[in-house]
Amino acid sequence: MLAMDALKQKRSTLRSAFTRSAYNLEALLAAIQLKASDIEINFEQISKRFKQLKECDTKLLELLQKESCTSDEYEKEYTTCESYEDKFIALKIKVKNVLAGDAKNGTDLPYYTDTASKCKLPEIELPTFDDNPREWLNFWTQFQKIHEEASTDERDKYQYLIQSTVPGSAPREIVESFPATAENYKKAVEYLKERFGKESVLIQVYIRDLLQLVKK
Repeated sequence: MLAMDALKQKRSTLRSAFTRSAYNLEALLAAIQLKASDIEINFEQISKRFKQLKECDTKLLELLQKESCTSDEYEKEYTTCESYEDKFIALKIKVKNVLAGDAKNGTDLPYYTDTASKCKLPEIELPTFDDNPREWLNFWTQFQKIHEEASTDERDKYQYLIQSTVPGSAPREIVESFPATAENYKKAVEYLKERFGKESVLIQVYIRDLLQLVKK
């Protein structure tokens, strides 16, 4: 059991690192001007992290079999592992398509367009949120795109949520107070919305700001 717990903790760290690398690579591929060297460096990094994650997943699945887990438990664990592999394969294909042109290493590449997109917009940096209610709408407007993305695993969304809150702030403390599981992701979001996104509170904040402007 101790070996299992240690492996799960290690895997959690590896998954977080893989998710961050995947987010960075996707942002790079979405940029209007791409450099082959930047793409190759980022893909090499995510490949190493996926290899480490894959090795950890394999060990965990072997341990589960030895401990005679139920078929449902094993299938759930296996399906989750496969979702990370699917993500890596999708990124690998995207990178291959982008680098398939004649551009040489280090030169600008034309932007990559897949079948789901007719054009590429400039990259939007995800804002971070502290406990300032004036910044809530700006933050949530951007983060909502991740929140409503059905193809993104909710454990990955949890990592994005952590990265989108300022370290040491009340929102970060709230998010990290929940264990980082798929089940707790929605709870953390709802708690943040209840605490910082209440319409009545936001209206009061904006009214005070308007009154201050009038006084000036």
